[in-house]
Amino acid sequence: MVEYLAGNRIIGTDSERTGMTVVDTITKDTQAIIQHGTAGYGSPDTFSSFTVGNNSNRALIVATGAYNAAPSIVSVKFNGTESFASIQDYSNGNFRVELWILLNPTVTTADIVIEWGTQSGFGGAGAGQMGAIAYSFYGVKQSSATGTPVTKNGSASATPFIPITPTETGSMIVDSWFSGSDASVPNNDFADGMNVICGGVDRSMASQYNLTPTIGSVNNMSRTAGNSSFAQTAVEVKASSAYPNIVDGSIFYAKDTNKEYVLNSNTWTEV
Repeated sequence: MVEYLAGNRIIGTDSERTGMTVVDTITKDTQAIIQHGTAGYGSPDTFSSFTVGNNSNRALIVATGAYNAAPSIVSVKFNGTESFASIQDYSNGNFRVELWILLNPTVTTADIVIEWGTQSGFGGAGAGQMGAIAYSFYGVKQSSATGTPVTKNGSASATPFIPITPTETGSMIVDSWFSGSDASVPNNDFADGMNVICGGVDRSMASQYNLTPTIGSVNNMSRTAGNSSFAQTAVEVKASSAYPNIVDGSIFYAKDTNKEYVLNSNTWTEV
């Protein structure tokens, strides 16, 4: 049986040490996309039959983008009653981007419903051009799961980006982006992402994520895009831990092998 002592010292067998890490590995389970070009605000959008797998420390993340300073989203729900929490709601006066999260969603296949806000007299060219992307991840911390979001009101650029510095070992980063350009391909530095052309017009919404960003350093979430202004927001999503009593720098004494190890960057090294 493992013993936790003062000064981040641990005593146990070598087999107990194996696999004991600071954090879990965040992994993507599912992703999906919806878009429209002319629908009015106030109407719901639905990710139909979205599947959440039977994995530990689950989280759903929804990224949205809309044209013409759309009103804020009212709610995002999964499986009828499970409500997302807003991470960030940012508008630059022309475009609005939002990020939402739901921790510990039910393991099932059900709809994710976005309820867009309404605004009296709202309209104009491009009103109703929106996109949304949903992700299912696991290995995510189940309280205080996100860092401080960052935002950017970007000027016209062929290679737009937003800088973000994740702070905790095992964290991932994810963004939401909306632009007046119809070309917004996620940068190859990132594991994955999705892009949608809103209603076949020269505007697009996109999202990308990086499961293994450089911790403690600036990561530029960039994309190849047309030369247009944009709004963007990004956030750090933190990893869960099956061993909350250990940290980088912990010392493990394996009593069966009489060896000592130190934990650094989630890896045990013999000392």
